[in-house]
Amino acid sequence: MFFIQNAVGQKFGKEYMQTINIIHLGLGNVGKEVVKQIAQQEIFVRESFFTRINYVAIFVSKKEVVDFNGIPLSLLVNDKEIPWENSTNSDLALELINTVSSPFILLDTTASDKTLPIVKRALQKGGYVVMSNKKPLTVLQKESDILDSLGKHRLFYETTVGAGLPIIHTLQTLRETGDEVLEIQGCLSGTLGYIFSELEKGKKFSMVVLDAKNQGFTEPDPRDDLSGLDVARKALILSRMLGKKMELSDIPLQDLYPQSMNKLSTEDFLNQIHTLDKQYQENVSKAKKENKVLRFLARITKQTSAVGLETIDKESDIGNLQGPDNIVVIKTKRYQKNPLIIKGPGAGIEVTATGIFGNIIDIIKKEVHI
Repeated sequence: MFFIQNAVGQKFGKEYMQTINIIHLGLGNVGKEVVKQIAQQEIFVRESFFTRINYVAIFVSKKEVVDFNGIPLSLLVNDKEIPWENSTNSDLALELINTVSSPFILLDTTASDKTLPIVKRALQKGGYVVMSNKKPLTVLQKESDILDSLGKHRLFYETTVGAGLPIIHTLQTLRETGDEVLEIQGCLSGTLGYIFSELEKGKKFSMVVLDAKNQGFTEPDPRDDLSGLDVARKALILSRMLGKKMELSDIPLQDLYPQSMNKLSTEDFLNQIHTLDKQYQENVSKAKKENKVLRFLARITKQTSAVGLETIDKESDIGNLQGPDNIVVIKTKRYQKNPLIIKGPGAGIEVTATGIFGNIIDIIKKEVHI
Protein backbone atom coordinates (compact mmCIF):
# COMPACT_ATOMS: atom_id res chain seq x y z
CA MET A 1 0.00 0.00 0.00
CA PHE A 2 2.81 2.43 0.88
CA PHE A 3 4.40 1.83 -2.51
CA ILE A 4 1.18 2.67 -4.37
CA GLN A 5 0.54 5.78 -2.33
CA ASN A 6 4.11 6.92 -2.72
CA ALA A 7 4.15 6.29 -6.47
CA VAL A 8 0.93 8.17 -7.13
CA GLY A 9 1.90 10.99 -4.79
CA GLN A 10 5.26 11.47 -6.48
CA LYS A 11 3.66 11.52 -9.92
CA PHE A 12 0.91 14.01 -9.23
CA GLY A 13 1.85 15.71 -5.98
CA LYS A 14 -0.06 15.63 -2.74
CA GLU A 15 -2.63 18.20 -3.87
CA TYR A 16 -3.69 16.21 -6.94
CA MET A 17 -7.09 14.53 -6.79
CA GLN A 18 -8.45 12.91 -9.93
CA THR A 19 -12.22 12.64 -10.42
CA ILE A 20 -13.76 9.72 -12.26
CA ASN A 21 -17.45 10.11 -13.09
CA ILE A 22 -19.95 7.27 -12.86
CA ILE A 23 -23.15 6.79 -14.84
CA HIS A 24 -25.00 3.78 -13.45
CA LEU A 25 -27.72 1.82 -15.24
CA GLY A 26 -29.80 -0.33 -12.89
CA LEU A 27 -30.01 -0.26 -9.13
CA GLY A 28 -31.23 -3.73 -8.29
CA ASN A 29 -29.68 -5.95 -5.64
CA VAL A 30 -26.27 -6.08 -7.32
CA GLY A 31 -26.30 -2.38 -8.18
CA LYS A 32 -27.12 -1.42 -4.60
CA GLU A 33 -24.31 -3.62 -3.30
CA VAL A 34 -21.84 -2.00 -5.72
CA VAL A 35 -22.78 1.44 -4.36
CA LYS A 36 -22.44 0.14 -0.80
CA GLN A 37 -18.96 -1.27 -1.42
CA ILE A 38 -17.80 1.92 -3.14
CA ALA A 39 -19.06 3.97 -0.19
CA GLN A 40 -17.27 1.70 2.29
CA GLN A 41 -13.99 2.03 0.37
CA GLU A 42 -14.31 5.69 -0.61
CA ILE A 43 -11.55 6.85 1.73
CA PHE A 44 -9.30 3.96 0.68
CA VAL A 45 -9.67 4.89 -2.99
CA ARG A 46 -8.94 8.56 -2.29
CA GLU A 47 -5.84 7.87 -0.18
CA SER A 48 -4.47 5.00 -2.29
CA PHE A 49 -5.11 6.31 -5.79
CA PHE A 50 -5.77 10.04 -5.24
CA THR A 51 -9.10 9.52 -7.01
CA ARG A 52 -12.60 10.68 -6.20
CA ILE A 53 -15.47 8.52 -7.44
CA ASN A 54 -18.22 10.90 -8.50
CA TYR A 55 -21.71 9.51 -9.18
CA VAL A 56 -23.33 11.86 -11.69
CA ALA A 57 -26.37 9.79 -12.69
CA ILE A 58 -28.39 6.66 -11.96
CA PHE A 59 -31.03 5.32 -14.32
CA VAL A 60 -33.63 2.72 -13.38
CA SER A 61 -36.90 1.80 -15.03
CA LYS A 62 -38.79 5.06 -15.71
CA LYS A 63 -36.79 6.98 -13.07
CA GLU A 64 -33.47 8.77 -12.88
CA VAL A 65 -31.42 11.12 -10.78
CA VAL A 66 -28.74 13.35 -12.33
CA ASP A 67 -26.31 15.74 -10.62
CA PHE A 68 -23.04 16.73 -12.29
CA ASN A 69 -21.73 17.96 -8.94
CA GLY A 70 -22.05 14.44 -7.59
CA ILE A 71 -24.75 12.45 -5.84
CA PRO A 72 -23.56 11.78 -2.25
CA LEU A 73 -22.73 8.10 -1.78
CA SER A 74 -24.30 8.24 1.69
CA LEU A 75 -27.57 9.15 -0.01
CA LEU A 76 -27.28 6.33 -2.53
CA VAL A 77 -26.66 3.69 0.13
CA ASN A 78 -30.08 4.46 1.55
CA ASP A 79 -31.97 4.31 -1.74
CA LYS A 80 -35.22 5.41 -0.08
CA GLU A 81 -33.76 8.91 0.17
CA ILE A 82 -32.70 9.22 -3.47
CA PRO A 83 -34.51 12.21 -5.07
CA TRP A 84 -35.82 10.30 -8.08
CA GLU A 85 -37.30 12.12 -11.05
CA ASN A 86 -39.79 10.44 -13.35
CA SER A 87 -38.12 9.70 -16.66
CA THR A 88 -39.71 11.51 -19.58
CA ASN A 89 -36.78 11.34 -22.01
CA SER A 90 -35.75 7.83 -23.03
CA ASP A 91 -32.56 9.21 -24.63
CA LEU A 92 -31.36 11.11 -21.56
CA ALA A 93 -28.60 8.60 -20.81
CA LEU A 94 -27.28 8.98 -24.37
CA GLU A 95 -27.38 12.77 -24.09
CA LEU A 96 -25.64 12.68 -20.72
CA ILE A 97 -22.77 10.64 -22.13
CA ASN A 98 -22.20 13.37 -24.71
CA THR A 99 -21.72 16.00 -22.01
CA VAL A 100 -20.13 14.19 -19.06
CA SER A 101 -16.48 14.96 -18.37
CA SER A 102 -13.83 12.31 -18.90
CA PRO A 103 -12.69 10.02 -17.48
CA PHE A 104 -16.04 8.37 -16.93
CA ILE A 105 -17.38 4.86 -16.40
CA LEU A 106 -20.72 3.51 -17.52
CA LEU A 107 -21.91 0.76 -15.15
CA ASP A 108 -24.50 -1.65 -16.51
CA THR A 109 -25.87 -3.82 -13.71
CA THR A 110 -29.23 -4.33 -15.38
CA ALA A 111 -30.60 -7.51 -16.93
CA SER A 112 -31.89 -5.48 -19.88
CA ASP A 113 -31.52 -6.19 -23.59
CA LYS A 114 -31.93 -2.48 -24.37
CA THR A 115 -28.65 -1.03 -23.05
CA LEU A 116 -26.48 -1.81 -26.08
CA PRO A 117 -26.88 1.65 -27.70
CA ILE A 118 -25.83 3.32 -24.42
CA VAL A 119 -22.83 1.00 -24.07
CA LYS A 120 -21.75 1.74 -27.64
CA ARG A 121 -22.13 5.50 -27.15
CA ALA A 122 -20.02 5.42 -23.97
CA LEU A 123 -17.22 3.58 -25.78
CA GLN A 124 -17.47 5.90 -28.80
CA LYS A 125 -17.02 8.91 -26.47
CA GLY A 126 -13.86 7.39 -24.99
CA GLY A 127 -15.42 6.21 -21.73
CA TYR A 128 -15.04 2.93 -19.92
CA VAL A 129 -17.80 0.36 -19.53
CA VAL A 130 -18.15 -2.13 -16.68
CA MET A 131 -21.01 -4.58 -16.94
CA SER A 132 -22.54 -7.57 -15.22
CA ASN A 133 -25.27 -7.56 -17.87
CA LYS A 134 -24.56 -10.36 -20.34
CA LYS A 135 -27.09 -9.35 -22.97
CA PRO A 136 -25.09 -6.59 -24.75
CA LEU A 137 -22.27 -9.12 -25.19
CA THR A 138 -24.50 -11.83 -26.66
CA VAL A 139 -26.10 -9.83 -29.47
CA LEU A 140 -25.61 -10.71 -33.13
CA GLN A 141 -22.01 -11.30 -34.14
CA LYS A 142 -21.84 -8.14 -36.27
CA GLU A 143 -22.83 -6.02 -33.25
CA SER A 144 -20.36 -7.91 -31.07
CA ASP A 145 -17.59 -7.12 -33.56
CA ILE A 146 -18.45 -3.42 -33.27
CA LEU A 147 -18.18 -3.59 -29.47
CA ASP A 148 -14.83 -5.34 -29.77
CA SER A 149 -13.48 -2.66 -32.08
CA LEU A 150 -14.76 0.17 -29.87
CA GLY A 151 -13.92 -1.35 -26.52
CA LYS A 152 -10.27 -2.35 -26.73
CA HIS A 153 -9.00 -2.17 -23.13
CA ARG A 154 -12.04 -0.08 -22.09
CA LEU A 155 -14.76 -2.77 -21.88
CA PHE A 156 -14.75 -4.76 -18.63
CA TYR A 157 -17.11 -7.69 -18.07
CA GLU A 158 -15.49 -10.03 -15.54
CA THR A 159 -18.73 -10.74 -13.70
CA THR A 160 -20.68 -11.85 -16.78
CA VAL A 161 -19.13 -15.31 -16.29
CA GLY A 162 -18.47 -16.69 -12.83
CA ALA A 163 -19.53 -13.64 -10.78
CA GLY A 164 -16.38 -12.60 -8.89
CA LEU A 165 -14.15 -15.45 -10.17
CA PRO A 166 -11.23 -14.40 -12.41
CA ILE A 167 -12.34 -16.48 -15.40
CA ILE A 168 -12.40 -13.70 -18.00
CA HIS A 169 -9.12 -12.22 -16.75
CA THR A 170 -7.42 -15.63 -16.79
CA LEU A 171 -8.50 -16.40 -20.35
CA GLN A 172 -7.38 -12.96 -21.51
CA THR A 173 -3.98 -13.47 -19.88
CA LEU A 174 -3.55 -16.95 -21.38
CA ARG A 175 -4.25 -15.68 -24.88
CA GLU A 176 -2.19 -12.49 -24.53
CA THR A 177 0.83 -14.52 -23.39
CA GLY A 178 0.60 -16.80 -26.43
CA ASP A 179 -1.10 -19.86 -24.98
CA GLU A 180 -3.79 -21.66 -26.99
CA VAL A 181 -7.03 -22.65 -25.29
CA LEU A 182 -8.07 -26.14 -26.41
CA GLU A 183 -11.15 -26.77 -24.27
CA ILE A 184 -13.22 -25.14 -21.56
CA GLN A 185 -15.50 -27.34 -19.49
CA GLY A 186 -17.43 -26.43 -16.41
CA CYS A 187 -20.45 -25.46 -14.40
CA LEU A 188 -21.14 -21.80 -15.13
CA SER A 189 -24.41 -21.37 -13.27
CA GLY A 190 -24.32 -20.90 -9.53
CA THR A 191 -28.08 -21.21 -9.62
CA LEU A 192 -28.12 -24.62 -11.29
CA GLY A 193 -25.15 -25.80 -9.24
CA TYR A 194 -27.04 -24.90 -6.08
CA ILE A 195 -30.23 -26.56 -7.31
CA PHE A 196 -28.65 -29.89 -8.26
CA SER A 197 -26.47 -30.17 -5.17
CA GLU A 198 -29.53 -29.48 -2.99
CA LEU A 199 -31.53 -32.12 -4.86
CA GLU A 200 -28.89 -34.67 -3.81
CA LYS A 201 -29.93 -33.97 -0.21
CA GLY A 202 -33.46 -35.16 -0.96
CA LYS A 203 -35.07 -31.74 -1.27
CA LYS A 204 -37.91 -31.03 -3.69
CA PHE A 205 -37.10 -29.29 -6.98
CA SER A 206 -39.78 -26.63 -6.51
CA MET A 207 -38.64 -25.69 -3.02
CA VAL A 208 -34.98 -25.49 -4.08
CA VAL A 209 -35.80 -23.18 -7.01
CA LEU A 210 -37.82 -20.85 -4.78
CA ASP A 211 -35.04 -20.84 -2.20
CA ALA A 212 -32.47 -19.98 -4.89
CA LYS A 213 -34.61 -17.10 -6.10
CA ASN A 214 -35.08 -15.75 -2.57
CA GLN A 215 -31.29 -15.79 -2.03
CA GLY A 216 -30.69 -13.80 -5.21
CA PHE A 217 -29.02 -16.68 -7.07
CA THR A 218 -31.44 -16.66 -10.01
CA GLU A 219 -32.18 -14.18 -12.75
CA PRO A 220 -35.38 -12.12 -12.15
CA ASP A 221 -37.24 -14.84 -14.07
CA PRO A 222 -35.80 -18.23 -12.96
CA ARG A 223 -36.60 -19.65 -16.39
CA ASP A 224 -33.62 -17.72 -17.74
CA ASP A 225 -31.54 -20.12 -15.64
CA LEU A 226 -33.69 -23.25 -15.97
CA SER A 227 -33.88 -22.90 -19.76
CA GLY A 228 -30.10 -23.06 -19.97
CA LEU A 229 -30.21 -19.61 -21.63
CA ASP A 230 -28.06 -17.96 -18.96
CA VAL A 231 -25.39 -20.67 -19.32
CA ALA A 232 -25.61 -20.43 -23.11
CA ARG A 233 -24.97 -16.68 -22.93
CA LYS A 234 -21.89 -17.31 -20.78
CA ALA A 235 -20.71 -20.02 -23.15
CA LEU A 236 -21.12 -17.61 -26.08
CA ILE A 237 -19.10 -14.91 -24.29
CA LEU A 238 -16.27 -17.39 -23.67
CA SER A 239 -16.49 -18.78 -27.21
CA ARG A 240 -16.18 -15.33 -28.74
CA MET A 241 -13.24 -14.59 -26.46
CA LEU A 242 -11.51 -17.54 -28.10
CA GLY A 243 -12.12 -16.01 -31.53
CA LYS A 244 -15.13 -18.08 -32.57
CA LYS A 245 -17.66 -16.36 -34.82
CA MET A 246 -21.07 -17.59 -33.73
CA GLU A 247 -24.54 -16.61 -32.60
CA LEU A 248 -26.46 -17.44 -29.44
CA SER A 249 -28.85 -19.47 -31.59
CA ASP A 250 -25.94 -21.75 -32.54
CA ILE A 251 -25.90 -23.15 -28.98
CA PRO A 252 -28.76 -25.64 -28.51
CA LEU A 253 -30.75 -25.16 -25.30
CA GLN A 254 -31.89 -27.94 -22.98
CA ASP A 255 -34.83 -26.70 -20.94
CA LEU A 256 -35.19 -28.06 -17.41
CA TYR A 257 -38.97 -27.60 -17.60
CA PRO A 258 -41.65 -28.33 -20.26
CA GLN A 259 -41.94 -25.91 -23.20
CA SER A 260 -45.60 -25.39 -22.33
CA MET A 261 -44.53 -23.50 -19.18
CA ASN A 262 -42.93 -20.76 -21.28
CA LYS A 263 -46.37 -19.24 -21.81
CA LEU A 264 -46.85 -18.64 -18.07
CA SER A 265 -46.12 -15.45 -16.19
CA THR A 266 -43.23 -15.65 -13.73
CA GLU A 267 -45.66 -15.85 -10.82
CA ASP A 268 -47.74 -18.62 -12.42
CA PHE A 269 -44.59 -20.55 -13.34
CA LEU A 270 -43.43 -20.49 -9.72
CA ASN A 271 -46.88 -21.61 -8.58
CA GLN A 272 -46.82 -24.60 -10.94
CA ILE A 273 -43.21 -25.70 -10.67
CA HIS A 274 -44.11 -28.30 -8.02
CA THR A 275 -45.40 -30.49 -10.90
CA LEU A 276 -41.77 -31.25 -11.77
CA ASP A 277 -40.78 -32.55 -8.32
CA LYS A 278 -41.37 -36.26 -9.07
CA GLN A 279 -39.39 -36.21 -12.32
CA TYR A 280 -36.29 -34.76 -10.68
CA GLN A 281 -36.53 -37.05 -7.68
CA GLU A 282 -36.40 -40.03 -10.07
CA ASN A 283 -33.47 -38.59 -12.09
CA VAL A 284 -31.41 -37.93 -8.97
CA SER A 285 -32.11 -41.42 -7.58
CA LYS A 286 -31.07 -43.10 -10.84
CA ALA A 287 -27.76 -41.20 -10.95
CA LYS A 288 -27.09 -41.95 -7.28
CA LYS A 289 -27.33 -45.71 -7.88
CA GLU A 290 -24.47 -45.38 -10.38
CA ASN A 291 -22.40 -43.24 -7.95
CA LYS A 292 -22.98 -40.26 -10.20
CA VAL A 293 -24.56 -36.81 -9.93
CA LEU A 294 -26.42 -34.44 -12.24
CA ARG A 295 -24.57 -31.33 -13.40
CA PHE A 296 -25.47 -28.70 -15.99
CA LEU A 297 -22.29 -28.26 -18.05
CA ALA A 298 -20.87 -26.00 -20.72
CA ARG A 299 -18.33 -27.53 -23.09
CA ILE A 300 -16.38 -25.30 -25.46
CA THR A 301 -13.81 -26.51 -27.97
CA LYS A 302 -12.45 -25.10 -31.23
CA GLN A 303 -15.22 -26.88 -33.11
CA THR A 304 -18.25 -26.83 -30.80
CA SER A 305 -19.96 -24.95 -28.00
CA ALA A 306 -22.69 -26.81 -26.12
CA VAL A 307 -24.58 -26.67 -22.83
CA GLY A 308 -26.75 -29.30 -21.19
CA LEU A 309 -27.52 -31.62 -18.27
CA GLU A 310 -25.04 -34.48 -17.87
CA THR A 311 -24.44 -37.34 -15.47
CA ILE A 312 -20.97 -36.97 -13.93
CA ASP A 313 -18.85 -39.20 -11.69
CA LYS A 314 -19.45 -38.09 -8.12
CA GLU A 315 -15.74 -38.15 -7.24
CA SER A 316 -14.62 -35.92 -10.13
CA ASP A 317 -13.75 -32.23 -9.69
CA ILE A 318 -17.04 -31.24 -11.27
CA GLY A 319 -19.00 -33.95 -9.45
CA ASN A 320 -17.69 -32.71 -6.11
CA LEU A 321 -19.01 -29.21 -6.72
CA GLN A 322 -21.46 -28.06 -4.05
CA GLY A 323 -23.86 -25.15 -3.62
CA PRO A 324 -23.67 -22.08 -5.86
CA ASP A 325 -19.97 -22.56 -6.60
CA ASN A 326 -18.77 -22.49 -10.21
CA ILE A 327 -15.94 -24.54 -11.60
CA VAL A 328 -14.12 -24.07 -14.89
CA VAL A 329 -11.57 -26.55 -16.21
CA ILE A 330 -9.36 -24.92 -18.86
CA LYS A 331 -7.18 -27.13 -21.05
CA THR A 332 -4.52 -25.30 -23.06
CA LYS A 333 -1.30 -26.22 -24.82
CA ARG A 334 0.57 -25.22 -21.66
CA TYR A 335 -2.00 -26.69 -19.27
CA GLN A 336 -2.78 -29.89 -21.17
CA LYS A 337 -1.82 -32.77 -18.89
CA ASN A 338 -2.94 -30.88 -15.79
CA PRO A 339 -5.73 -28.47 -16.78
CA LEU A 340 -6.12 -25.15 -15.01
CA ILE A 341 -9.04 -25.20 -12.56
CA ILE A 342 -10.85 -22.11 -11.28
CA LYS A 343 -13.40 -22.78 -8.57
CA GLY A 344 -15.41 -20.68 -6.15
CA PRO A 345 -18.66 -18.76 -5.65
CA GLY A 346 -20.36 -18.31 -9.00
CA ALA A 347 -23.45 -16.50 -7.78
CA GLY A 348 -24.41 -14.10 -5.06
CA ILE A 349 -24.93 -10.40 -4.69
CA GLU A 350 -21.78 -9.57 -2.72
CA VAL A 351 -19.27 -11.49 -4.84
CA THR A 352 -20.77 -10.15 -8.08
CA ALA A 353 -20.60 -6.59 -6.76
CA THR A 354 -17.01 -7.21 -5.65
CA GLY A 355 -16.09 -8.26 -9.18
CA ILE A 356 -17.65 -5.09 -10.59
CA PHE A 357 -15.90 -2.90 -8.04
CA GLY A 358 -12.67 -4.72 -8.86
CA ASN A 359 -13.07 -3.71 -12.50
CA ILE A 360 -13.62 -0.10 -11.38
CA ILE A 361 -10.37 -0.25 -9.40
CA ASP A 362 -8.61 -1.65 -12.49
CA ILE A 363 -9.80 1.37 -14.47
CA ILE A 364 -8.69 3.80 -11.77
CA LYS A 365 -5.24 2.21 -11.81
CA LYS A 366 -5.07 2.63 -15.59
CA GLU A 367 -5.98 6.29 -15.25
CA VAL A 368 -3.23 6.98 -12.69
CA HIS A 369 -0.81 4.70 -14.59
CA ILE A 370 -0.12 2.25 -11.78
